[in-house]
Amino acid sequence: MILVTGGGGDFGVGLNKTKTEVYLAIYREEGIKKIENEVVIQDSELKSLNFNIKSNNYLLRSYIATESKAQGGYLAIEADKEGYLLEGSVATVAVLLKNGDFVVPPFERILPGTTAIKILDFIENEVIPRSLVPTLKQVVRRDILISEAQRDASEVMFLGGEECVPVLHWDGKQISESKGPAATLF
Repeated sequence: MILVTGGGGDFGVGLNKTKTEVYLAIYREEGIKKIENEVVIQDSELKSLNFNIKSNNYLLRSYIATESKAQGGYLAIEADKEGYLLEGSVATVAVLLKNGDFVVPPFERILPGTTAIKILDFIENEVIPRSLVPTLKQVVRRDILISEAQRDASEVMFLGGEECVPVLHWDGKQISESKGPAATLF
């Protein structure tokens, strides 16, 4: 298997067909079964690699962002093998549940984003008064299944680049019709 990732050359995380710079290549012969002129990958090397290492973090992020854009999306949200939310292509994902929990995956499992750290600190220390987002009851850093997040979310947002971008649709499921009060405030 040969896996080559290209970046935009313009600081974008997705592939850009007019400007491509190679970031990383992985070669592996085991786990590949050839059928006539086609190649079928039986076991992906991606499953065993740790993409949460800063040196190669954007390899998988670039791939999933490109796949999302190819399907009409904006960015992508990554899950682990068990279906737990990890992070977005270039931002932390936060979920405001209908019960008032503002959930961010634990930083032990994702790269701690500076925008997320700042917003969590502002909420916890009431720099941002909770009365401005009456549906927000508490900050919770815990693992959350994608299925739970999609089912119980009142708002989902990307926190990164000193901005908050609402996620209105996720895998064809409508989360919200417009930018909610938390995403508007942050």
